[in-house]
Amino acid sequence: MDSEFDYNEKINAERNFEIDEIIKLLAIHEVGETLIGDITPFDGITPEQKKEMEHKAMIDVVGNLSDKRKFLDSLFEFDEQLSTESRFARFCDKMEADLQSKLYQDSGLHRSLDDQSNNFIFESSKVQQMLEDGAQTIFDLWYGLDINIYKDSFAFPEFANMLKVVRDNNIFTLNNGVIKQKVELSVEEHKFLVDELGKVIKALQDDDKVDCVYITNYQDQENDRGAICLVALVSDTISDANYESLKEKLHSDFEKNNTTNISVNINFDYVSKYSVIALNPSEVYRVERLIESSIIFDKSGKITEVRDKSKKYGHLYSFHLVDYKPPVDESLLLNLKK
Repeated sequence: MDSEFDYNEKINAERNFEIDEIIKLLAIHEVGETLIGDITPFDGITPEQKKEMEHKAMIDVVGNLSDKRKFLDSLFEFDEQLSTESRFARFCDKMEADLQSKLYQDSGLHRSLDDQSNNFIFESSKVQQMLEDGAQTIFDLWYGLDINIYKDSFAFPEFANMLKVVRDNNIFTLNNGVIKQKVELSVEEHKFLVDELGKVIKALQDDDKVDCVYITNYQDQENDRGAICLVALVSDTISDANYESLKEKLHSDFEKNNTTNISVNINFDYVSKYSVIALNPSEVYRVERLIESSIIFDKSGKITEVRDKSKKYGHLYSFHLVDYKPPVDESLLLNLKK
C-alpha cells in the first residue's frame, strides 16, 4: 500500500513503520465493537472491563476460523501497545473520533452546551472542569480529553498538531489552501506588539515613498507561536539599497525589546510588482499572500483594488496562517483611524 511515509527515509528509519500492519490492527480492533458498540470514557466501565468485553466479543466473532489465533494476537497487541504500529494505530483510532466530533460541529449537528440536561456525560468531573476552564462546544470537550494524550507522545507529534489545526479551522474548508492556527496572546504581549508595530507603521505612513502597508500572520517551522510579517510597498523610485538599510534599522529597533516569542519580519517590495494578471509563480504568490493579509493603509488605493479583484480566484499555494487572539492587525487598524 502506498504511504507518504514511504517517501521519507528519516521517518522510516526512526519509526520503522509498517503501514499495512497498522491498518490490520485498526480493522481487527473494530471487529469486537461491531457487537458491543463503542465504549466511551464516560460509560462508567473501567479499562480492564472494556478489554474483557472486547476480547469476548472478538472470540465470538472469529469462531473457529483457522487464523483465529493471529486475529486475537493482533487484538492483544493493539490493547497492550507493545509495538510502534499498535501505538500509532491507537492514536489513529482516537483521532477518528475527534475528527468525527468536529465534523458534526462544523455541520451544525451538535447541540449547544446549554441543551445537555439529559446528558449523563456532563456529570463527569472532567467535563465539569473543562466547562469551568472555558469549553464552549462539544468538540472543545473532545479536544480537552485527547490533546494531552497526543502531546505526551514524543514519537508522533503530528497528531497534536493535526488536532490543533482541526480545532482552529472549519473542517469543510481545509482544502482551500488556507490553514489557520489560533494563538492566544497575553495582555502584555498584545500591547507590546500593537505599540511597537504602531510606531513602525506611523513612520512608514509619514514616508512619501511608501504607498501601502499590509500584515500577514503566518506559521513557520521555527516558532510554534508563528510570525508577523509587515510588508511595506514602495514606489519604483526608491533603490534597493535605501530600503534594505531602512528595513535593517526598523527590524533592529523592534527586536531590541521583543519578548513575545513571536517573530516579526519587516520587508519592502515594489507596488509595481503586484498585478491581477500574474505571469510567473512569484507574482502569483505575492497577490495570493495579499489576499490573506490585512491592509493597514493604502494611500493610492491600488493595492486594495488588486486584492479585491483577486479574491475571486482560487488559491494556488498553501498558506499556514496564525489567528492571533486578540487580533493585532485589527487593533493596529483601529489605532491608525484615531
